Amino acid sequence: RVSVRAGDAVQVFETKRGSGWLGSNDPRVHVGLGAYEGPVEVEVVWPSGARTTHAIAKTNQTVTLTLGD
Repeated sequence: RVSVRAGDAVQVFETKRGSGWLGSNDPRVHVGLGAYEGPVEVEVVWPSGARTTHAIAKTNQTVTLTLGD
């Protein structure tokens, strides 16, 4: 589960890596923020139950998050 806070707005996404026999889903989450350009806070709840929070200073970029970050 990925929660993205951009100003007063919060978006929540859920993604699953696999589905079905020999199936796979894209694990990337694409977040549309429109014209918002401020800082963003991302909270990830990993499959293990661990939670991490990440401060992203700018928008319009690709960010890779791992559990060790």
